Amino acid sequence: ISGYEEFDILHVLEQRNLFLEIQDQEKKVYSFHRLFSKFLSTQFRNLPDIEKISIHKLAAEFYLERGEVGKAFDHLILGKDYPGAENIFLRDADELMKQGQYNTLRRMVETFPADIRKMRPLLLYYHAITTNLIHPVTTRKILFSLISYFRETEDWNREAKIYSVFLTNFLFYQENRETVTNIINTASVFLAKAERYLDPENKEVLKALIPLGKWWIMPDSDEAIEMVLTSEETSLRFNNEEGLLFSRIVLSRMYLDRGEFQDSKNILITAERRLNKSGATQQYEALLRFYLGDTFFYIGDLSYAIQQVRKGLETPYQGFAFRPYLELNHALYTLYAENTDEAELIIESISGREIGGNLMLRYYCIYLLQMLLAYRKGNRRRAHYYCKRLMQPENELLLMTDYPYSYLALGEVNLFIEEYDAASTILKTMLEQAPVGMYPYPNATAFGILGLVYSRRGEKKEARKYFQQMIEILKSKTYRNLDICDPDLLRDIARQSEGQSRSLRTTIKRPRVA
Repeated sequence: ISGYEEFDILHVLEQRNLFLEIQDQEKKVYSFHRLFSKFLSTQFRNLPDIEKISIHKLAAEFYLERGEVGKAFDHLILGKDYPGAENIFLRDADELMKQGQYNTLRRMVETFPADIRKMRPLLLYYHAITTNLIHPVTTRKILFSLISYFRETEDWNREAKIYSVFLTNFLFYQENRETVTNIINTASVFLAKAERYLDPENKEVLKALIPLGKWWIMPDSDEAIEMVLTSEETSLRFNNEEGLLFSRIVLSRMYLDRGEFQDSKNILITAERRLNKSGATQQYEALLRFYLGDTFFYIGDLSYAIQQVRKGLETPYQGFAFRPYLELNHALYTLYAENTDEAELIIESISGREIGGNLMLRYYCIYLLQMLLAYRKGNRRRAHYYCKRLMQPENELLLMTDYPYSYLALGEVNLFIEEYDAASTILKTMLEQAPVGMYPYPNATAFGILGLVYSRRGEKKEARKYFQQMIEILKSKTYRNLDICDPDLLRDIARQSEGQSRSLRTTIKRPRVA
């Protein structure tokens, strides 16, 4: 039906209840009656494939003329016009990526058949970027393989984006310093060579991320927070939603490491509001929940800590590689909450899985949780075994993945198995290497455990000295908790040091558990 009087004719047909229904009276938009639509769908399904493709092509042209790009894209895919669909996809891909709309990008690129994606480098590139946080091992290999292609085609901006993705990905998954150092060096060489060819945003984002990666290598650097704020500023200038969210999560991690728990909490809650409002970069919610869990854990609100990791575990992403990080913290918090049996079930469900070469996962899964579980169950022999294993030289890198908290765990368990010399040596080594200005919370915990070590040795004067140092930090930082797995030990510290501070029992509190 077409021509000068088309809408009048359509209106008459609608009045007779034939074929058509009004969708929008004001705009005179009509649709087929649902029964007739069903009839047409049946007829369409029975057409030869070549005719279906022809109809999809006509529909795509129609929607493109109307500016309805999304519908045109769908018909091009259905009509197997993959080059045409790719052209439409590439129009908006970079802008969607800038806005952090990874889920939208991923849905679009995955409408292309897998064999088509593999043959088209740009589709492979966007698919790898949108899934890099979900499947890091696979996507890193793909992106590494694409570097040579972009170098040959002199696509400097996409090569720069790959290095930016690597840096955020490696920090997201808390890779070891050697791995991060290698990518920083490679990215720095590339930037020196290609800087003049890059768009302002790709150049500035990469220039901000390289020092952010250097902070990972040098966390004690006085410039660390300034590096993160530079990254945040760059993201704000270019309206880069992913970069802004990531910068703020990293900033919260810095405050967490420095014992500024309330500052960390405030930053994360602000980031959570932004994430919920934008609906973008949802893959970062798991990382956000991870650090919110740690923040509440150190504050002493174990119920909230457990709640956060459980929320993080509700991720809709199949095979999300970050899931084990949340599961391990879930087990740790549950152990601290005195739910030993539940913690053991969680640990058993995790053990036996492939954990790859990530040192942090290896430390938690194979050593730390097994040692703490044995400790909380009173199994001295098993606790002693894992203590000895962690203290062997070949496991020094594992200890450094959770430094200085790994030293506190060893000190506490050595106290339990009455290896007082070992506990004292470990904790004093930590105090020498971790200045109180940078690590006040671990220092307070170490002083508290050392106070108990010397108390049990009968050296009351030394015990009082360490308890006093602990009290000074607790008061100056208003901490109400220590990083101690056994609540009875926490109460013992409060009781034995009570004479030096009448308010200590109200200062150190048992972690709050629902």
